[in-house]
Amino acid sequence: MKKSGIFSKVFSYTIIAISLLVGVAAALFSQQFFSIYKMMQNRGIVASYDPLVRRIQGGEYQNIAESAKRFYENNQSFEFHIMDKDGGTIFTTPNADTTNSFEGDFYFVVHKDMDIAIIAQSRTGLDSFYKDFLIRAITIFSLMLLLCLICAYVFAKRMTKPIKTLADNASKMAALEEVPPPTERKDELGALAHEFYVWQA
Repeated sequence: MKKSGIFSKVFSYTIIAISLLVGVAAALFSQQFFSIYKMMQNRGIVASYDPLVRRIQGGEYQNIAESAKRFYENNQSFEFHIMDKDGGTIFTTPNADTTNSFEGDFYFVVHKDMDIAIIAQSRTGLDSFYKDFLIRAITIFSLMLLLCLICAYVFAKRMTKPIKTLADNASKMAALEEVPPPTERKDELGALAHEFYVWQA
């Protein structure tokens, strides 16, 4: 048996145990994280269309189509349409879906009141938010993994060091070499080391 065998086993078992704990914790809190993410996403979408909403409200709902057109000219990657209270189209961007059976992959009501509803059909403006969220998630996961490795290494080292010392002393005794008195420990390893030293004496 190699001398590093017990260290490798303790280190591996510790890594597995910590990884399982982190995995269980992540699974338990994933729903909360997802809810927070969705809330932040929704706020980002609403904020992207806030200038349009304020422009329409500032004009007391007069010339809504003109205000929407000007907003779209400055934000041509946005896809949205505006409906009146009866479901009629006031304004729609070229690629927006105005059918009753929407089949796109994104549909979000940005603003709705008694007179109009603004429906966004693109996530434009959130690319930086997604990238920032992804970078943070990867950074946090990497730091957790690094911390797990450090903790496992320290734990395994502290667990196996007295055992390795005891094994080395036993080998010296077998070769009839002098062994120094063991370090005082108030546990089973300390008792075993004491017995070895008494036996040698």
